[in-house]
Amino acid sequence: MSMDKPKQDDELHILQDIWSSYFAGPDHEAAAEPSITRLRGGMNNSSYRLRIRNQEYVLRLYESHQDQDKVLYEHAVLDSLSRIERRFEIPELVHTPQGNTITYCNGKIAALFRYKEGRNPELTAPQHYEQLGLQAGQLSAALSRVELTHTPVYPPYYRLDISYPECPPAYLLSFLNQPDPAFQHQAHQMKEMAESVAQLFEALRFIDQLPHQIVHGDLNASNVLENDQGQIYAILDFEFATLDARVMELAVPLSDMLGHEEEEMWENCIALISGFTSVIVLGEDERAVIPLLILLRRLDVVMHFISRWRKGIDSYAVVERQLEELYARMKWMDKNRDQLASILNPSK
Repeated sequence: MSMDKPKQDDELHILQDIWSSYFAGPDHEAAAEPSITRLRGGMNNSSYRLRIRNQEYVLRLYESHQDQDKVLYEHAVLDSLSRIERRFEIPELVHTPQGNTITYCNGKIAALFRYKEGRNPELTAPQHYEQLGLQAGQLSAALSRVELTHTPVYPPYYRLDISYPECPPAYLLSFLNQPDPAFQHQAHQMKEMAESVAQLFEALRFIDQLPHQIVHGDLNASNVLENDQGQIYAILDFEFATLDARVMELAVPLSDMLGHEEEEMWENCIALISGFTSVIVLGEDERAVIPLLILLRRLDVVMHFISRWRKGIDSYAVVERQLEELYARMKWMDKNRDQLASILNPSK
Protein backbone atom coordinates (compact mmCIF):
# COMPACT_ATOMS: atom_id res chain seq x y z
CA MET A 1 0.00 0.00 0.00
CA SER A 2 1.52 3.30 -1.07
CA MET A 3 0.68 6.85 0.00
CA ASP A 4 0.92 10.26 -1.62
CA LYS A 5 3.77 11.41 0.58
CA PRO A 6 6.00 9.98 3.29
CA LYS A 7 4.17 9.39 6.56
CA GLN A 8 5.30 8.63 10.06
CA ASP A 9 5.35 4.95 10.92
CA ASP A 10 2.39 5.22 13.29
CA GLU A 11 0.23 6.85 10.61
CA LEU A 12 1.19 4.10 8.17
CA HIS A 13 0.18 1.48 10.74
CA ILE A 14 -3.11 3.30 11.37
CA LEU A 15 -3.91 3.37 7.68
CA GLN A 16 -3.04 -0.30 7.32
CA ASP A 17 -5.25 -1.20 10.30
CA ILE A 18 -8.20 0.77 8.93
CA TRP A 19 -7.71 -0.75 5.50
CA SER A 20 -7.78 -4.28 6.85
CA SER A 21 -10.76 -3.58 9.16
CA TYR A 22 -13.04 -1.72 6.76
CA PHE A 23 -11.85 -2.03 3.17
CA ALA A 24 -9.97 -5.31 2.67
CA GLY A 25 -11.45 -7.90 0.37
CA PRO A 26 -11.98 -8.62 -3.32
CA ASP A 27 -14.27 -5.60 -3.82
CA HIS A 28 -11.55 -3.23 -2.68
CA GLU A 29 -8.43 -4.55 -4.30
CA ALA A 30 -8.40 -1.83 -6.96
CA ALA A 31 -8.77 1.02 -4.52
CA ALA A 32 -7.08 4.33 -5.28
CA GLU A 33 -4.07 5.32 -3.22
CA PRO A 34 -5.18 6.26 0.30
CA SER A 35 -3.93 9.21 2.34
CA ILE A 36 -4.00 10.20 5.99
CA THR A 37 -3.62 13.58 7.72
CA ARG A 38 -3.70 14.21 11.44
CA LEU A 39 -6.25 16.82 12.51
CA ARG A 40 -5.55 19.49 15.08
CA GLY A 41 -7.54 19.92 18.29
CA GLY A 42 -8.96 17.49 20.81
CA MET A 43 -7.33 16.87 24.18
CA ASN A 44 -8.95 13.49 24.82
CA ASN A 45 -8.52 11.72 21.49
CA SER A 46 -6.54 11.77 18.26
CA SER A 47 -8.34 12.39 14.97
CA TYR A 48 -7.25 11.80 11.38
CA ARG A 49 -8.71 12.70 8.03
CA LEU A 50 -8.54 9.78 5.61
CA ARG A 51 -9.13 9.57 1.89
CA ILE A 52 -9.84 6.05 0.69
CA ARG A 53 -11.41 5.03 -2.63
CA ASN A 54 -12.10 8.71 -3.37
CA GLN A 55 -14.19 8.98 -0.21
CA GLU A 56 -13.25 11.02 2.85
CA TYR A 57 -13.50 9.87 6.45
CA VAL A 58 -12.57 10.97 9.95
CA LEU A 59 -10.91 8.42 12.21
CA ARG A 60 -11.03 8.82 15.98
CA LEU A 61 -8.53 7.05 18.22
CA TYR A 62 -9.59 6.98 21.87
CA GLU A 63 -6.70 8.07 24.08
CA SER A 64 -8.30 8.59 27.51
CA HIS A 65 -9.62 5.05 27.94
CA GLN A 66 -9.95 1.67 26.28
CA ASP A 67 -13.46 0.88 27.53
CA GLN A 68 -15.60 -0.60 24.76
CA ASP A 69 -18.80 -0.06 26.75
CA LYS A 70 -18.26 3.71 26.78
CA VAL A 71 -17.76 3.82 23.02
CA LEU A 72 -20.66 1.48 22.30
CA TYR A 73 -22.97 3.67 24.39
CA GLU A 74 -21.91 6.73 22.38
CA HIS A 75 -22.60 4.81 19.19
CA ALA A 76 -26.00 3.65 20.49
CA VAL A 77 -26.97 7.29 21.10
CA LEU A 78 -25.93 8.18 17.54
CA ASP A 79 -27.85 5.21 16.14
CA SER A 80 -31.03 6.19 18.00
CA LEU A 81 -30.67 9.86 17.01
CA SER A 82 -30.24 8.87 13.37
CA ARG A 83 -33.78 7.46 13.45
CA ILE A 84 -35.33 10.62 14.93
CA GLU A 85 -36.52 13.57 12.86
CA ARG A 86 -34.24 16.52 13.60
CA ARG A 87 -33.00 19.76 12.06
CA PHE A 88 -29.28 19.10 12.37
CA GLU A 89 -26.81 16.49 11.19
CA ILE A 90 -24.83 14.16 13.45
CA PRO A 91 -21.72 12.00 12.99
CA GLU A 92 -22.32 9.10 10.62
CA LEU A 93 -20.53 5.93 11.66
CA VAL A 94 -18.98 3.56 9.14
CA HIS A 95 -19.54 -0.15 9.79
CA THR A 96 -17.03 -2.90 9.20
CA PRO A 97 -18.05 -5.76 6.88
CA GLN A 98 -19.00 -7.62 10.06
CA GLY A 99 -21.35 -4.81 11.12
CA ASN A 100 -19.17 -3.40 13.91
CA THR A 101 -18.69 0.30 14.63
CA ILE A 102 -15.44 -0.03 16.57
CA THR A 103 -12.10 -1.55 15.72
CA TYR A 104 -8.50 -1.22 16.92
CA CYS A 105 -5.60 0.83 15.55
CA ASN A 106 -2.16 0.69 17.12
CA GLY A 107 -3.75 -1.15 20.02
CA LYS A 108 -6.34 1.60 20.70
CA ILE A 109 -10.09 1.63 20.21
CA ALA A 110 -10.98 3.40 16.97
CA ALA A 111 -14.12 4.48 15.16
CA LEU A 112 -14.52 5.66 11.57
CA PHE A 113 -16.98 8.38 10.52
CA ARG A 114 -17.91 9.84 7.17
CA TYR A 115 -16.28 13.23 6.70
CA LYS A 116 -18.53 16.29 6.89
CA GLU A 117 -17.69 19.53 5.13
CA GLY A 118 -17.75 22.70 7.18
CA ARG A 119 -15.86 24.60 9.81
CA ASN A 120 -16.15 25.43 13.47
CA PRO A 121 -18.01 28.75 13.78
CA GLU A 122 -16.45 31.89 15.16
CA LEU A 123 -18.86 33.08 17.83
CA THR A 124 -18.43 36.85 17.92
CA ALA A 125 -21.92 38.36 17.98
CA PRO A 126 -25.31 37.79 19.68
CA GLN A 127 -26.83 36.27 16.55
CA HIS A 128 -24.12 33.61 16.54
CA TYR A 129 -24.86 32.67 20.14
CA GLU A 130 -28.60 32.69 19.56
CA GLN A 131 -28.05 30.21 16.74
CA LEU A 132 -25.90 28.01 19.00
CA GLY A 133 -28.56 28.19 21.72
CA LEU A 134 -31.26 27.26 19.22
CA GLN A 135 -29.27 24.24 18.06
CA ALA A 136 -28.64 23.25 21.68
CA GLY A 137 -32.37 23.41 22.31
CA GLN A 138 -33.16 21.36 19.21
CA LEU A 139 -30.52 18.84 20.25
CA SER A 140 -32.05 18.62 23.73
CA ALA A 141 -35.51 18.09 22.26
CA ALA A 142 -34.22 15.31 20.00
CA LEU A 143 -32.24 13.62 22.77
CA SER A 144 -35.35 13.57 24.97
CA ARG A 145 -36.80 11.11 22.44
CA VAL A 146 -33.79 8.80 22.36
CA GLU A 147 -34.60 5.26 23.43
CA LEU A 148 -31.76 2.99 24.52
CA THR A 149 -31.39 -0.49 25.90
CA HIS A 150 -27.82 0.33 26.93
CA THR A 151 -27.17 1.50 30.48
CA PRO A 152 -25.34 4.85 30.65
CA VAL A 153 -21.64 4.33 31.31
CA TYR A 154 -20.71 7.85 32.31
CA PRO A 155 -22.38 9.16 35.48
CA PRO A 156 -24.12 12.55 35.44
CA TYR A 157 -21.93 15.65 35.79
CA TYR A 158 -23.06 16.14 39.38
CA ARG A 159 -21.98 12.66 40.50
CA LEU A 160 -18.39 13.74 40.98
CA ASP A 161 -18.18 11.31 43.88
CA ILE A 162 -18.04 8.42 41.38
CA SER A 163 -16.94 10.07 38.12
CA TYR A 164 -13.17 10.06 38.67
CA PRO A 165 -11.68 7.15 40.63
CA GLU A 166 -8.22 8.74 40.28
CA CYS A 167 -9.53 12.06 41.65
CA PRO A 168 -12.43 11.53 44.09
CA PRO A 169 -13.70 14.54 46.08
CA ALA A 170 -11.65 13.66 49.17
CA TYR A 171 -8.47 13.51 47.11
CA LEU A 172 -9.26 16.78 45.34
CA LEU A 173 -9.81 18.63 48.62
CA SER A 174 -6.55 17.23 49.99
CA PHE A 175 -4.82 18.15 46.71
CA LEU A 176 -6.05 21.74 47.02
CA ASN A 177 -5.21 22.09 50.72
CA GLN A 178 -1.81 20.40 50.43
CA PRO A 179 -0.59 21.00 46.87
CA ASP A 180 1.83 18.67 45.14
CA PRO A 181 5.33 20.22 44.82
CA ALA A 182 4.69 20.82 41.11
CA PHE A 183 1.90 23.24 42.03
CA GLN A 184 3.49 25.14 44.91
CA HIS A 185 3.41 28.41 42.97
CA GLN A 186 -0.40 28.08 42.94
CA ALA A 187 -0.69 27.03 46.57
CA HIS A 188 -2.40 30.22 47.76
CA GLN A 189 -5.08 30.07 45.07
CA MET A 190 -5.58 26.34 45.57
CA LYS A 191 -6.11 26.67 49.30
CA GLU A 192 -8.50 29.56 48.70
CA MET A 193 -10.51 27.38 46.32
CA ALA A 194 -10.68 24.41 48.70
CA GLU A 195 -13.50 25.79 50.88
CA SER A 196 -15.58 26.85 47.88
CA VAL A 197 -15.10 23.45 46.26
CA ALA A 198 -16.23 21.70 49.45
CA GLN A 199 -19.37 23.87 49.49
CA LEU A 200 -19.98 23.07 45.83
CA PHE A 201 -19.80 19.33 46.50
CA GLU A 202 -22.41 19.77 49.24
CA ALA A 203 -24.73 21.86 47.05
CA LEU A 204 -24.82 19.24 44.29
CA ARG A 205 -26.86 16.80 46.32
CA PHE A 206 -30.32 17.95 45.22
CA ILE A 207 -29.69 18.09 41.46
CA ASP A 208 -31.00 14.54 41.01
CA GLN A 209 -34.49 16.00 41.62
CA LEU A 210 -34.39 18.05 38.38
CA PRO A 211 -35.75 16.79 35.02
CA HIS A 212 -33.37 14.27 33.48
CA GLN A 213 -32.73 12.95 29.97
CA ILE A 214 -29.80 12.08 27.69
CA VAL A 215 -27.56 15.13 27.25
CA HIS A 216 -24.64 15.75 24.90
CA GLY A 217 -22.71 17.40 27.72
CA ASP A 218 -19.94 19.07 25.70
CA LEU A 219 -21.64 21.46 23.32
CA ASN A 220 -19.40 24.32 22.20
CA ALA A 221 -18.03 25.90 19.03
CA SER A 222 -15.43 23.15 18.56
CA ASN A 223 -18.15 20.48 18.48
CA VAL A 224 -20.42 22.04 15.85
CA LEU A 225 -19.98 22.76 12.15
CA GLU A 226 -21.30 25.62 10.07
CA ASN A 227 -21.83 25.65 6.30
CA ASP A 228 -20.74 28.23 3.74
CA GLN A 229 -23.80 30.32 4.58
CA GLY A 230 -22.69 30.60 8.21
CA GLN A 231 -25.46 28.35 9.53
CA ILE A 232 -24.70 25.74 12.18
CA TYR A 233 -25.88 22.50 10.61
CA ALA A 234 -24.07 19.65 12.40
CA ILE A 235 -23.38 18.65 16.00
CA LEU A 236 -20.34 16.46 16.63
CA ASP A 237 -18.62 14.46 19.37
CA PHE A 238 -21.16 12.60 21.48
CA GLU A 239 -18.40 10.86 23.44
CA PHE A 240 -19.65 12.06 26.83
CA ALA A 241 -23.39 11.77 26.20
CA THR A 242 -25.17 10.37 29.24
CA LEU A 243 -28.29 10.59 31.39
CA ASP A 244 -28.07 13.89 33.26
CA ALA A 245 -30.02 16.94 34.35
CA ARG A 246 -31.62 18.39 31.22
CA VAL A 247 -30.51 21.95 31.98
CA MET A 248 -26.86 20.87 31.78
CA GLU A 249 -27.13 21.20 28.00
CA LEU A 250 -27.46 24.97 28.44
CA ALA A 251 -25.08 25.29 31.40
CA VAL A 252 -22.13 23.84 29.46
CA PRO A 253 -21.95 26.45 26.66
CA LEU A 254 -22.77 29.20 29.17
CA SER A 255 -19.83 28.09 31.29
CA ASP A 256 -17.50 28.37 28.32
CA MET A 257 -18.66 31.94 27.65
CA LEU A 258 -18.38 33.48 31.08
CA GLY A 259 -15.34 34.98 32.72
CA HIS A 260 -15.31 38.54 31.44
CA GLU A 261 -17.45 41.54 32.23
CA GLU A 262 -17.81 43.25 28.89
CA GLU A 263 -21.27 44.35 27.83
CA GLU A 264 -20.98 42.15 24.74
CA MET A 265 -20.60 39.05 26.90
CA TRP A 266 -23.91 39.69 28.65
CA GLU A 267 -25.62 40.32 25.32
CA ASN A 268 -24.22 37.04 24.04
CA CYS A 269 -25.40 35.18 27.15
CA ILE A 270 -28.91 36.58 26.75
CA ALA A 271 -28.88 35.50 23.09
CA LEU A 272 -27.72 31.96 23.92
CA ILE A 273 -30.38 31.57 26.62
CA SER A 274 -33.04 33.01 24.30
CA GLY A 275 -32.16 30.54 21.55
CA PHE A 276 -32.25 27.56 23.90
CA THR A 277 -35.47 28.51 25.70
CA SER A 278 -37.26 29.14 22.40
CA VAL A 279 -37.25 25.34 22.12
CA ILE A 280 -36.98 24.07 25.70
CA VAL A 281 -39.16 25.52 28.48
CA LEU A 282 -37.08 25.40 31.65
CA GLY A 283 -38.60 25.26 35.11
CA GLU A 284 -37.81 27.89 37.71
CA ASP A 285 -35.73 25.37 39.67
CA GLU A 286 -33.70 24.57 36.54
CA ARG A 287 -32.96 28.24 35.88
CA ALA A 288 -31.99 28.80 39.50
CA VAL A 289 -29.40 26.03 39.51
CA ILE A 290 -27.52 27.15 36.38
CA PRO A 291 -24.87 29.24 38.25
CA LEU A 292 -24.05 26.14 40.30
CA LEU A 293 -23.85 23.99 37.17
CA ILE A 294 -21.54 26.50 35.50
CA LEU A 295 -19.05 26.03 38.32
CA LEU A 296 -19.67 22.29 38.22
CA ARG A 297 -18.63 22.25 34.56
CA ARG A 298 -15.28 23.88 35.36
CA LEU A 299 -14.73 21.64 38.38
CA ASP A 300 -15.47 18.55 36.32
CA VAL A 301 -12.85 19.62 33.76
CA VAL A 302 -10.28 20.09 36.53
CA MET A 303 -10.96 16.63 37.97
CA HIS A 304 -10.80 15.11 34.49
CA PHE A 305 -7.33 16.49 33.81
CA ILE A 306 -6.03 15.78 37.31
CA SER A 307 -7.02 12.16 36.63
CA ARG A 308 -5.14 12.20 33.33
CA TRP A 309 -2.12 13.78 35.07
CA ARG A 310 -2.12 11.07 37.74
CA LYS A 311 -2.25 8.41 35.01
CA GLY A 312 0.69 10.02 33.21
CA ILE A 313 -1.34 11.09 30.16
CA ASP A 314 -1.01 14.87 30.64
CA SER A 315 1.69 17.07 32.15
CA TYR A 316 1.22 19.17 35.27
CA ALA A 317 1.08 22.25 33.02
CA VAL A 318 -2.31 21.12 31.67
CA VAL A 319 -3.67 20.82 35.21
CA GLU A 320 -2.09 24.15 36.14
CA ARG A 321 -4.00 25.87 33.35
CA GLN A 322 -7.29 24.25 34.37
CA LEU A 323 -6.81 25.26 38.00
CA GLU A 324 -6.30 28.85 36.88
CA GLU A 325 -9.51 28.64 34.87
CA LEU A 326 -11.46 27.32 37.86
CA TYR A 327 -10.08 30.00 40.17
CA ALA A 328 -10.95 32.75 37.69
CA ARG A 329 -14.45 31.33 37.20
CA MET A 330 -15.11 31.18 40.94
CA LYS A 331 -13.94 34.77 41.40
CA TRP A 332 -16.09 35.86 38.48
CA MET A 333 -19.15 34.11 39.90
CA ASP A 334 -18.69 35.73 43.32
CA LYS A 335 -18.79 39.13 41.63
CA ASN A 336 -21.46 38.53 38.99
CA ARG A 337 -23.88 35.99 40.47
CA ASP A 338 -26.73 38.52 40.85
CA GLN A 339 -26.46 39.81 37.29
CA LEU A 340 -26.33 36.27 35.93
CA ALA A 341 -29.45 35.42 37.93
CA SER A 342 -31.23 38.44 36.47
CA ILE A 343 -30.71 37.33 32.87
CA LEU A 344 -31.68 33.75 33.71
CA ASN A 345 -34.93 35.00 35.26
CA PRO A 346 -35.79 38.18 33.33
CA SER A 347 -39.39 38.26 34.59
CA LYS A 348 -38.31 38.70 38.21
